[in-house]
Amino acid sequence: MLLYVASEAIGHGSDELGKILTPAYLNAFLKGENLPDVIAFVNSGVKLLTAESPALTALKELEAKGVRLLACGTCLDYFDLKDKLAVGGPTNAVEITGLMMSADKVIKV
Repeated sequence: MLLYVASEAIGHGSDELGKILTPAYLNAFLKGENLPDVIAFVNSGVKLLTAESPALTALKELEAKGVRLLACGTCLDYFDLKDKLAVGGPTNAVEITGLMMSADKVIKV
């Protein structure tokens, strides 16, 4: 399973609420039996992989459990975050789309 995170805020409507929900949502994966194989972060979703992220603890735990955390390199450059990753690593659209095509399930949040 690939989880596709396209924003630092989950859902549509209130970005403020979405930013509150994001860490809770990622923590919920840690309580379940099935973890995603990969979480791909694009656009402002890459901000979740920095030291200032409210989701950092959950993401570190997911990575420790074997979940690959991948950040869009172009997005990191756009937000000037390439040197600020606290977890995960950079990748590109070719790898992300390849993983999406080969995944048994893709979930966009």
